[in-house]
Order: sequence, then C-alpha cells, then structure tokens
Amino acid sequence: MSIEIFFTPKAATQHALKKFIQGEGFVRAKWFLNALPDGGLGYSWFSPEKYHSLDGVEAIVYPEEKAGHPKKWKLHLRTRAGASAVDIEKQK
Repeated sequence: MSIEIFFTPKAATQHALKKFIQGEGFVRAKWFLNALPDGGLGYSWFSPEKYHSLDGVEAIVYPEEKAGHPKKWKLHLRTRAGASAVDIEKQK
C-alpha cells in the first residue's frame, strides 16, 4: 500500500517544479518499469542518516494534456504506508 499525493498548481511550469523538488533534496531517478509521460521527470529522496528513512519518497513531475486545454504540470509524490515519520514529513 502507498500514500500518494497529487498536486496541480495553477501556474506551475516544468522548470519551477523541477527547481522546487531539487531544492528539497530529491535527486533524478530512472523509472525502468513504467515509462514516464513525454516531458515527465522522476526523482527520489532517501535519508540513510540515523535510519531516518525506511522507504524514501518518489516524486514525478509530468504534464497533463487535455484536448482544447493548455498543458498543466502536475506533481505526484508517493511513499509506502509503512514509511518512517521522516519519510512522510518529507512527502508533505
């Protein structure tokens, strides 16, 4: 089971979301099982210091395109249900 958060800022760009995620200590990650949508960026965060993190947090920045609507950028954050308190706090 996972804890997932989907966030769609009103006026976000791919660059702004990328800068925000990297500023929070997330690093680029490659997804080999599920391909990301065109323009999608995958990130992960894990803190091994003093066993703060059990599962870490993954973040995906991706575009949502609907016919007749401008492209919106979304942020999807996920961690496991058994994550540590530090993992869950980072996800928020």
